[in-house]
Amino acid sequence: MNVYFPEKDLHFSINVGLDLTVEDFKGMCSHQCGVQAHEMRLFLNGQPLQDNTKTLKACSAAENDMFVVQQGIHAAPVRSPVATGISTPVLPNIDFSGIKVSDE
Repeated sequence: MNVYFPEKDLHFSINVGLDLTVEDFKGMCSHQCGVQAHEMRLFLNGQPLQDNTKTLKACSAAENDMFVVQQGIHAAPVRSPVATGISTPVLPNIDFSGIKVSDE
């Protein structure tokens, strides 16, 4: 699996099976990015993975998917947005238009 941690502009890969739980995957990510697992949120395809007991496969992850780590959001139990009437936070749009690519 590929992981991106935007706060440190850090990219890394972790070789794991899809039967790994979100909680265990967070633990493995914490070693790479230096963020405690309980202080991290994982996103897949722009959606937060809120159930730490689900497997990556149950979260619709596939081999070589890109996960995004966010720091500073404690993993307190999250109530369903439908039940609370609030919207689920989404990742900010990142504008890559200012990146210049060399023609060499």
